[in-house]
Amino acid sequence: SNSQIANAGVPQGSDIAPFLFNVFTSDLPLNESTLVGTFADDTAILATDKDPIQASQKIQNHLTVLNSWFHDWKIKVNPSKSSQITFTLRSLECPATFIGNAQ
Repeated sequence: SNSQIANAGVPQGSDIAPFLFNVFTSDLPLNESTLVGTFADDTAILATDKDPIQASQKIQNHLTVLNSWFHDWKIKVNPSKSSQITFTLRSLECPATFIGNAQ
């Protein structure tokens, strides 16, 4: 048989991509103060607290742990496709969260 070069990655829209994503992220670090939800190739990190600033800090602490995991697995996160949403009845500014060095 002939040798062929195997390109890395999975074509976008591939039927096997969601399965491979689930296998690849099965060891995603968890945190006691946050809840992680995944769907397809999206991940949501949720935190609650009476103080919205503390909720943001919980998310930032989890993101700090995830940054090491991203580095170890050579995952490049696109910060422009990431967002922080704060739901609160109080009118105040919550601190921004960062992925790597990007806000």
